[in-house]
Amino acid sequence: MFRRCIDGEDWLFFQNQENRDNRIPTSWTSLYPPDPYIVISEGRSLFSPRDLLELVQLAKDLKATRKRSYPRKRRV
Repeated sequence: MFRRCIDGEDWLFFQNQENRDNRIPTSWTSLYPPDPYIVISEGRSLFSPRDLLELVQLAKDLKATRKRSYPRKRRV
């Protein structure tokens, strides 16, 4: 096994039982350090503030896309 950073993402490379090369993000493994927010919250919170802010931005983007796609009808 070895680790390598590709395009800013940390990857874990390994060979499976058929001796084929595989890779997975290190963040999916126990080798990746835990998120400090999750450690401090001790599992009481399902979302980190960063996740919630990203969700808000996604909702804003979706709303803006819908406004461009479906203009309101004018009343005469």
